[in-house]
Formats: sequence, C-alpha cells, structure tokens
Amino acid sequence: MPGLDKIIARLEADTAAACDAIADEARKNADALIAGANEEGNALIRAAEAAAEKQAEGVLARARSAAALESRRMKLAAKLSAVDGVIGEAKRRFVELPDQAYFDTLHTLLMKNAPEKGGVLYFGKRDLGRLPAAFAASLPAGVTLSRSPADIPAGFILKAGNIDINCTPDALFAAAREPLRAAASEALFGGEG
Repeated sequence: MPGLDKIIARLEADTAAACDAIADEARKNADALIAGANEEGNALIRAAEAAAEKQAEGVLARARSAAALESRRMKLAAKLSAVDGVIGEAKRRFVELPDQAYFDTLHTLLMKNAPEKGGVLYFGKRDLGRLPAAFAASLPAGVTLSRSPADIPAGFILKAGNIDINCTPDALFAAAREPLRAAASEALFGGEG
C-alpha cells in the first residue's frame, strides 16, 4: 500500500500546509485586530486625557472665579464696615456735641419737622435734664414740651396725634444711611468704593 501511504502523506502534508496557512492568516488577523484595538485604545486614552484636561481647566477656572468673587465680597464687606464705622463715629460725635451746638441742631430739626397742628415734644432723661431754657421758650406754635422723659438715649420724638416724628440720632442716621454710606465711601475710597 505504498500508493495509499503516499496519498495519506500527501493529504497530511496538504492538511498541515492548509492548517499552517490558516494559522498564519489567523495570526495576521489577530495581529491586525490587536493593532487596531491598541490604536483604538490609545485614541480613547487620548480623548479621555483631553476631556480630563478640559474638565480640570474648567474646574480651575471656576475656582479662580469663585476666589476672585470671594475676594471682592470680602473687600466690599471690609469697606462697608469701615464706612459704617465712620457713620457710627459721626453719630457719636453728634450726640457728644457741646450743649449749645447740640440743641441748636435739634431746634433746627424741630422747626423743619413740626406739623402745623403742633404736638408734644419728648426728650430722653439726659437731654431733658440739660435742656436750655431758650430752647423751651422758642418752640413752634402748638408744640408743648413734655416734662416726662421718653425712653430714648438722645434726640427727640414729636408726637402729633397718631404720628410720631422720630428725631433720635439712630432714626436720623438710619433714614440717611445710604446717602451717608455713599458720601463716606467716596471720602474714604474715592472712585473705587
């Protein structure tokens, strides 16, 4: 059966050659797939790195913006505190004016704010005790001075019917707060306040 052995040997050789060719083709395909997968993986990595870098830049930009905003807020708070300190000092100085200047100022406020119908004028205990006689003698028509002290530290309250005209330093400075803040800010900080 030498002819059969040759046929079998030939079939085995052809089969081995076909298997080798298939294996080579499979290796080439596998290498191509691996190379493609590597390239695709590298592209995904580059895209992820770029996205992460862009995201990091955004986070950093937001952090810088937040820090700048916080810095401006803190500067503004410090400026407002300084301005409020100046206003508080002005209020303290008003209350501590010498008696003549203090009551002249209160008299001007009274003349400006007294209603035509008059009313009852109330001072705090401290001011009532040092009220100049000339002040009491120069009250507007219809305004009477109460000898009972009001519960106020300084200034006066004029009661006219259901209306209370509050001319205490706290009320006067509170009513003029924004214009005073603007003026004090301009004086302290110029155009940057």
